[in-house]
Amino acid sequence: MKIVISMKNPDCVSDAVREAAENFVNEKRPSLAGNAREEAIRAREKSILGKLSKWIEYQEYINVEFDLVAETARVLKVDEQ
Repeated sequence: MKIVISMKNPDCVSDAVREAAENFVNEKRPSLAGNAREEAIRAREKSILGKLSKWIEYQEYINVEFDLVAETARVLKVDEQ
């Protein structure tokens, strides 16, 4: 038996993406400051969100399929929903 659960939490996605972008910029371009730093973070956020869009719809919805027989779970791609 399989069950699909849809989850929505826009803050979770945006907060995690922001944190990842900040960490990347801090590590790869530590000398950036002010507007240049913020622009680099926003560019990285856009890149991350583009890659995540394969699994996360509208930057807030994610669907997980649970197989109760095999005891597995997998994130569904947007085009599988």
